[in-house]
Amino acid sequence: MSRLANKISLVIGGVGGIGGAVSQRFAKEGTQVYATSRKGAESQPVLASMGRIHTIQADASNHADLQRVVEQIRSEQGRIDVLVVNAGLSEYAPLDEIWMVSLI
Repeated sequence: MSRLANKISLVIGGVGGIGGAVSQRFAKEGTQVYATSRKGAESQPVLASMGRIHTIQADASNHADLQRVVEQIRSEQGRIDVLVVNAGLSEYAPLDEIWMVSLI
């Protein structure tokens, strides 16, 4: 039996790419997955069609969106057992500027 069986998971940024793969694997392991994406379910229809994955449109940089997601999951499931924060923010800069910042 999987350690994730009967767990409730939230994967922030869990609809596409690496986050989508995490969501799919968690679902195969027996957890109910709530996966967020700025674009929502339409960005990955295959993922949205899997029975154990619930996609929610939410922007990881928006505190109100994240609060709404947590409240929805608590309302529907009563708890969150596993949290994966796969989304992040980045700023673009020339390589030489990034290199200088990393040396400081």
